[in-house]
Amino acid sequence: MQSEGTDYSARRRAGIYYVWDPTKILIDGLEEVYASRVARVSMHVLDSGKEQEVYGVYMPARDNKAERTEEIWNTLMQDITERGNRNFIVNGDFNAETEAWISKTGRTQKEEDVIYKGVIEDLNLVASVTKNYTFKKAQTQVDNILVPIELIHNLKEAYASTGVWEKDHKIVMATLAWGMKGGRGERRPTRRYTDNFHETHWLKYEQILQERTNEIQEKMGNKKPSDKLRILQNALNKAAAEVAGGDIETRGAD
Repeated sequence: MQSEGTDYSARRRAGIYYVWDPTKILIDGLEEVYASRVARVSMHVLDSGKEQEVYGVYMPARDNKAERTEEIWNTLMQDITERGNRNFIVNGDFNAETEAWISKTGRTQKEEDVIYKGVIEDLNLVASVTKNYTFKKAQTQVDNILVPIELIHNLKEAYASTGVWEKDHKIVMATLAWGMKGGRGERRPTRRYTDNFHETHWLKYEQILQERTNEIQEKMGNKKPSDKLRILQNALNKAAAEVAGGDIETRGAD
């Protein structure tokens, strides 16, 4: 596979295609976690040596059998927990919507949505696509990219493509500065704290955020998205300032 002069590698597992640039990514393994529904790719970022894992998911349609959906999610959660690596993302067609999107659109929450909400809470994840629907026919937001809350500073952007369609679904995309040189993302601590950070600083910073995940989520509660973002930014700044030994910069009350 070739695009704009770059030779890409691709493999398929559980009905999910993974495509990567072999000059930047070393694939350690590609396994089926749940038959025809969940696959996991383990990899190294060559630039930094960091280990990353990406889960691809295709959940059964809603109003099908919620018991099977719960079984698939439980299998995924068990795999993540047993492997103990928080450098991961979960992306795909979840056939479920976040509580925030359901509230925004006035829809009725279904059993699959409740299960999905529990997974996000239990694994301390953030749904990165928040603004647009991803399934044209029903204008639902069933496709998403889930990121651990302590890695949200690595997320530069996430969106549903407005012009490229595969059947009725938009393509959901995200840009992450994941252990690569040259950036940590737009949602990050103020640069005055991090300009001189080395790898040991980032590790300590991520450890602090992981320890405070529950506290941050409690502060966010059911607040509107703009307030949640301010709370998260303040938490990022506070953690970074502690590592850097500087003053704390905040944006509004949290």
